[in-house]
Amino acid sequence: MKIGIWGGMILVLLCLATTPAFAATEMQPGEWEMTMKTEMPGMPFPIPPMKYKMCLTPEKMVPQQQDPKQECKMLENKVVGSTVSWVMECRDKQGVTRSEGSITYQRESMEGTIHTTIDSKQDGAMEMNQKLSGKRLGACGK
Repeated sequence: MKIGIWGGMILVLLCLATTPAFAATEMQPGEWEMTMKTEMPGMPFPIPPMKYKMCLTPEKMVPQQQDPKQECKMLENKVVGSTVSWVMECRDKQGVTRSEGSITYQRESMEGTIHTTIDSKQDGAMEMNQKLSGKRLGACGK
């Protein structure tokens, strides 16, 4: 599997929610640290957890860091209480990636899951499951 596919998948998976979710929760704006643990059946080695720091604001809950070569569309986005759920699909020359996820936010923490199906022309069909957790670190820019 090429690094390009992995990089694109990770960036797409960061596109987790939109502004209405922020308004419906008690989540506090500021700098957040998120940890993503990935399980992928059939991988010859475990995928190490990845950590990201990002500034979340009412206007920009999660950075939209998708690969410019991919065309991504949010097919569903629902907020119920403090839980955001979504379905996103991304297409590029290598294939289609579909992610379904759910995150529950609290004032200064979050937890969620993402199930991703990848239909790659090069590598065929693949699936992965991810667990997300996060905490607020403080104000943005510090």
